[in-house]
Amino acid sequence: GLPVFTYNVDIPDSKRFAQYALNELAAGTLVGQTTANIVVANGLDVKKIALGTGDPAGQWAQDRMEGFRAGFTEVLPDTVWHNDHLSGIQTAVNWTVQETVDSVGPFMAANPDVDLFFHTDQGVEGVGIAIRDQGRTGEVFTSGFNTSAQILELIDGGEILVTADQGFDNQSELATTACFDLLFEGEMPADEYPAMDPIIIANAPGARSTDEIRAVMGFGDVIDETAMADADDVCQGQDGSGLKVAYGDLATGIPFVTQVWENIQEVADACNLEIVYADNNLDGETALENARTFTLQG
Repeated sequence: GLPVFTYNVDIPDSKRFAQYALNELAAGTLVGQTTANIVVANGLDVKKIALGTGDPAGQWAQDRMEGFRAGFTEVLPDTVWHNDHLSGIQTAVNWTVQETVDSVGPFMAANPDVDLFFHTDQGVEGVGIAIRDQGRTGEVFTSGFNTSAQILELIDGGEILVTADQGFDNQSELATTACFDLLFEGEMPADEYPAMDPIIIANAPGARSTDEIRAVMGFGDVIDETAMADADDVCQGQDGSGLKVAYGDLATGIPFVTQVWENIQEVADACNLEIVYADNNLDGETALENARTFTLQG
């Protein structure tokens, strides 16, 4: 049959031979531990925490929230929680930063006893902006996931304590390499779940500093959401002429999805591959139908 691999969000029913992603629970736990350690080290007044996300029903989001609470509680067990991982506050519908700014700002105004708002995804940027715009820097904080030039600025400004970069470039590059190993060498991955380690970013001991991340990722006047895969290494000198690779993602227009798509296109161009694309529109049934179409088309 057709070789299938997945990354970031797992789809076991796809019969994939490997899944490249974070261990979401462990990653959330690490963010929670790091955040709590910064709170203790700097004597910050954090007594009550809220949990938010762009996808309250998503298992990945629930795992990150559950992990964050577990990690933070390990260090500060008396913390009060506004909600739990099964009742995450939805901050956006279309995954935009502005939606999060518009929803979290009023929430914080209505809940002045919340000292920290954890966010599972790019919305951490919106939370940080809301804190800054309300003039509450140093009083209220946030931690979360993903990286952008604005997020790094908010870490430097004190609004964001910790963020975890998911390493989308690592996920896409390693998964693509595995696909070539299978097609050209007949070699399967050593592990069905080769989980990627999160990159913890904070201006604190043991974490990657904002200056280091800027240098590594090339952030400048134009935001580059992720480092590009090394196409030459991925192709390993192979000519993929005649090969057709099906690629589907959750939705167009989301910054990190766009960057992954551009990475894959760069690799495909270097390897003479044809890419067939589908937008799954954040819907599992659509993804399944697209997969069936790909399979029937060969």
